[in-house]
This record gives sequence, structure tokens and C-alpha cells, in this order.
Amino acid sequence: MKKRIFTLILIGLSFTGLKAQQWTGSSTTDGNLYRNGNVGIGSGSIPSATQFYVESDNNWRTFYSKNKYKSGYLEIVNSGGGGLDAPQIRIHDNGGNKIFQIGGYSGRHMYYTGGNVGIGTTNPTSKLQIGALGGNDKKIAIPGTYNFEELNIEMGGNGNGQIEFITHSNLNSSGGVKLYSPDGAHLYIQTASPVTSYNSLSYETRFAIMNHTGFVGIGTTNPTYELDVCGTIRAKEVKVDLNGTCVPDFVFANNYKLMDLGELEKYVKVNKHLPEIANQKEMEENGVNMKELQMKLLQKIEELTLYTIEQNKRIIELENQNRKFESAMK
Repeated sequence: MKKRIFTLILIGLSFTGLKAQQWTGSSTTDGNLYRNGNVGIGSGSIPSATQFYVESDNNWRTFYSKNKYKSGYLEIVNSGGGGLDAPQIRIHDNGGNKIFQIGGYSGRHMYYTGGNVGIGTTNPTSKLQIGALGGNDKKIAIPGTYNFEELNIEMGGNGNGQIEFITHSNLNSSGGVKLYSPDGAHLYIQTASPVTSYNSLSYETRFAIMNHTGFVGIGTTNPTYELDVCGTIRAKEVKVDLNGTCVPDFVFANNYKLMDLGELEKYVKVNKHLPEIANQKEMEENGVNMKELQMKLLQKIEELTLYTIEQNKRIIELENQNRKFESAMK
């Protein structure tokens, strides 16, 4: 009985010693290694509140992981030589090619060459994809220097996308310019006056393009012409293409018949506008076709020229008759 008790005590003491001992061997025998507490490798001193600590020599790999059936591997290198003065995390593919790295040269590098990169998605379909299909929180923000200035690129879904430029006007306020498509059918350029906070920006559409028609609007969000301007246009010169337009030089043809001045007088008294020219109400309701109006006004000027020529002939004739009458009276 005493012999059995002594044997059990020895077995218990052996387990207690195994749990407390430091592993210093180099055996590659398969099995598990357990450590209850903090672990330090390459260092006799573990920093406070650190469970796993590795200290390596110059140009030493501090962590290496690979599947024994594959060639690809993950490594963490804490290098201080060869021009690499910062820790690195590297991933190599099965061909030994480095496809991902963070760090190196003062931590300035990060690159990935293995395929597509996704942020907020597990299935990226392009070199860089932010968010998954159907999401509405995809945004890239590049901050500026003052106030809340930044560059924003955002896709809200259902054709709703925008590129927003916010820049400071002074040290206290910033304004914005936005390239915005609300529904996939329009493309807007909007502006916001400087304010003191981002949420106070109030955008107004200044320029609009209808994607399915190509119509362009300035001062309107629903252009119905190739260029639709709701406002004042200032230009040094405007050139109108008159191809397909009937220029009214036909007025000077020999067979052109002018309206009798007596008839013209009656028409103007009744209608309050010239023949073939729209009246005030029509112009206010329908606007004015500049090319058509200019041609009509030119026609009226040419008719007026013919009237003037005819009146001049009559004046000369009357003057001749008057001189003959005066000679006869002497």
C-alpha cells in the first residue's frame, strides 16, 4: 500500500514539473506544446501586458507559416538591414512570388499583386471594389487641410452617384462643387456656397445633362433642347447656322408683291402686330425661335426698303411736277 502511494506521489510531481518547466529542446517530433502564461521568443524579458513576444536579430524572420502541402507562405519580418528599416508582413503565392506586403522602408509601402481587392465585400470583381452590390454605404473620402474640406466619391445605388469637391474659402468656412447623378438619367453639376459645417452645405444645380437625349441645361434640371438656358447669356458673338433656312431675299424678286400700304395700315390697326410676326401673347407663351424671328425681321426690313424706294420715286415725281407748275406760273 505504501509503495502504491509513493508511486502516485512521484507521478503527480512529474506532471507538476512538466507544467512549470521551460521548453528548450529542438526536437521536431509531432505533438502539441502548451504554455500557461505569456510567451517570449528570443528575449528573456516580456513587455508588460504582452502574451506573445518575439525578438529577432537583424534581418530575421520573426514569424513564418505555410501548409506543408503548398509552396505559398505568410511571414512577418522585423528587419533592420538591407535598407529595410521597418517591420513587414508579406504573403507569397505558391510560385514563391510576393503578392502582398505592408511595411518596409519606414513603413511607406503597401501593395497587393495577387488579384482583386475588396473593402466591405468578400467577392470583388475589379482591381479595387468598395462595398457589395446592393449596398448604399460605399464612399471614398480624402480629407483636406482646413475646416471640413475633402474629396468624396460615393455610390448610393439605383444610379445615385457623386463626386464631391469641398474646399475652404477661408479659415472658418468651406464651399462645395458636386458632380452628381441622382437616377442614372441625369448628370448634374451643383455648387454650394461656403458655410461653417458640412451638414450646412446647400447644393443648387447649375448645369445638367440628360443622358438619354444628350440635352444640356444651364439653370434648369430638365432641358428639352440641345442647349437649354434658364437665365442670361453673354457672348461676344453668336453664329447661327442657316443651312436649310429660307433667307428672305425673295422679297427683291421682280414678281414679289408687296402688301398695299393701305391694307397694311388696316391689318396693323386690327391685329396690333405686323403680318407674319407672332403677337405678344404667343411670344410670351411659346418663346421665340431666334433664327425664324431674325429671318422674318429681315423680310420686313427688305419690304420696308422697297416701300421706301417706292415712296422716294413718288417724292421725286411730285417734286418734278411742282417745278413744272412753278415755271408755268411765272
